[in-house]
Amino acid sequence: MEIKTMYQEDADWDQAAEMIQQQEWSAAQFLAKRMQERQLKDWEGVIIATENDQLAGFTSFVEKDILKEGDYTPFIATVYVNPDFRGRFLAKSLVAQAEHALIKAGYKTVFLVTSLENFYEKMGYHLIKPVQDIFDRPMKLYQKSLT
Repeated sequence: MEIKTMYQEDADWDQAAEMIQQQEWSAAQFLAKRMQERQLKDWEGVIIATENDQLAGFTSFVEKDILKEGDYTPFIATVYVNPDFRGRFLAKSLVAQAEHALIKAGYKTVFLVTSLENFYEKMGYHLIKPVQDIFDRPMKLYQKSLT
């Protein structure tokens, strides 16, 4: 399996966006559109995992996520693992690589917004508080120190 950190200037950026867009998850289409329209900042990026030319999973590291309010930044967002690849700790690898990219970008803390319970805690994330996302869904805001 290949796990690659990608930025907008990468030659295969559009191909990665197309692979993400094919996933049946609205957040995947949202991320793919942002990628295709070059809406990410220079330091923001996407982590893509592939195996035999099949998309195994992806995540992004971005300045802002779907949090309705607050000045939190940066975020790990849209963590996705293809059902055929679940149970192989791929999400953990994707998140770890995104954390590494954020450290390289100079960040010492990272946030994420999720509805999952007892998942990110295993990776060292701590619940800050319940929040609403921009779609008025109940979510949880988590934080992790990268130092």
